[in-house]
Amino acid sequence: MNRRRLLALAVLGGLAGCGAASRESRSPAGGRQTEGGQSPKTAGPYRGGGEPLRRAHGVVLRNVGPDERYVTVAVDDGDSPVFVDSLALDRGESAEYPSLVGTAGEYRVVVESVRSGRHEGPREEYAWRVGGALSDLEIAVGAGVRFVPVVRCQPDCPPVSRGGRAVGFPTEAETASVRYQPTLRVENRDSVPRSVRLRVDGPEHRLRYRYDLPAGARLVLPVGERRGAATVAAESGGDRARGRWCEVDTELFVTVRRGRIDVGCGGDHAVGVLVNDDDRPHALAVRFETGGATAVRRYRLGPGESRRDPTLFRRSGPYTLSLGTAAGPETVYRWMTCPPVGPVWIVIAPGGRVTADLAVP
Repeated sequence: MNRRRLLALAVLGGLAGCGAASRESRSPAGGRQTEGGQSPKTAGPYRGGGEPLRRAHGVVLRNVGPDERYVTVAVDDGDSPVFVDSLALDRGESAEYPSLVGTAGEYRVVVESVRSGRHEGPREEYAWRVGGALSDLEIAVGAGVRFVPVVRCQPDCPPVSRGGRAVGFPTEAETASVRYQPTLRVENRDSVPRSVRLRVDGPEHRLRYRYDLPAGARLVLPVGERRGAATVAAESGGDRARGRWCEVDTELFVTVRRGRIDVGCGGDHAVGVLVNDDDRPHALAVRFETGGATAVRRYRLGPGESRRDPTLFRRSGPYTLSLGTAAGPETVYRWMTCPPVGPVWIVIAPGGRVTADLAVP
């Protein structure tokens, strides 16, 4: 069946025979709403002719654009439809389909996205390889579509892990029921696979491991409860970096690029997106305070206007972030973040009150 025709059918009410799935919608603030997925013939994840997986893999959709988007996602196993769904996602909102496929293989993923009030938007296809630790899939939808395979390790996860030693890290069973926990995240921003050697030295954690990361992939390594700071070192292709992971930071990022590796933010930062949801113009003041120094940026946003500022969050924190307009009260945040992705939303609500939210990867 023609894929564009198939996606159109999804809008009209679903596809008979799709794999079972549940959808969890999340606002950027972390509130969740669980809804039923498509009505399948059989319950449970899709099982094709590949090797059965110990854990079913799924997909996460994120709207990283400034406007509401209507998104359709479809998954095929060759000529066999696996899953299809359509939904509206507000800016910064995400939807999770945690258990789509239960067998290894290469699945075709097709995503169409239409911005609110428009008739056309980006349409992209992706070959989703699933097998062992390969992998869940994150799909970020904005002006374009970005696919990020997500590999979760404990810390062993063949075929991505290539051997090593670890002490003090939780097992898969210990992390299964914990939604948010300290994690070490390794991003391969290169267009080719990269081999990465990781070393962690802390009061209760020791790690010496090698990982072969697919192009564009993210490795997520749960660390569990931490007491005290740790030193993290990474090496890839002759590039080396080292950083300190403070106890108060729940996540640490290692970013691999061609000719460079960073532990911590390095040269990476989130993009700021300023949005005026009011029907009147506002003058917005954004103030950063850190180490006794203060910096202020000012913007004027018309009714319904949104604007991207890639340089707004060049500092990773910690600092005090104060937001305000002449019409509403000042909002103050203690900001400590080091994201390899974003964006950070700064939104003026009707009446002039300003809030900030980070779209967590």
